[in-house]
Amino acid sequence: MKYNLYVVRQIRKIQNKIGKKETLEKLNIGRTVIWRWESNEYPPSLDHLSNICILSAQIFCKKNANRSEEIKKMYKELFMQGLYCIMVDYYEKNNNILSTSL
Repeated sequence: MKYNLYVVRQIRKIQNKIGKKETLEKLNIGRTVIWRWESNEYPPSLDHLSNICILSAQIFCKKNANRSEEIKKMYKELFMQGLYCIMVDYYEKNNNILSTSL
């Protein structure tokens, strides 16, 4: 659940900056996909997370001499936050399974 919320929040930030239509086109996803992520029908894949992080880093990095280095650094930070959310969801899911089986 946390992972879905993280991805949807990142998409909303991008949409606020460049617009809804352009965001959906650049990420190559539809409105229904975002709705399914929000309603927790299924989680986004790691490919989706990677594309969202790349686009977010490109949009929100300031233009200066070391822009490419900043984009790489921001991408790594965003991607690691997404992986952390996946780990938290996995732990919570398995912890619930263990507590019910005892």
